[in-house]
Amino acid sequence: MENKNIRRAVASDEPITLDIRYKSWLKAYNHIFTEDEIHNHFQVKTNNEEYRKTSRERIEQNPNYYVYSVD
Repeated sequence: MENKNIRRAVASDEPITLDIRYKSWLKAYNHIFTEDEIHNHFQVKTNNEEYRKTSRERIEQNPNYYVYSVD
């Protein structure tokens, strides 16, 4: 049986939250940006360690940042 819950996000959730944002942009903004533009935008973010560090800090500092997890 799968264990499902909503919990407060932690810094180690940052990679998956970035992936979720990427996939969301592909659906939500495909009428504004091409798939390549969205991919390139997120590739820059993925490869930018300073951006990733800031993202982890935002997750840790925001008391309202939650994730839904399965197992």
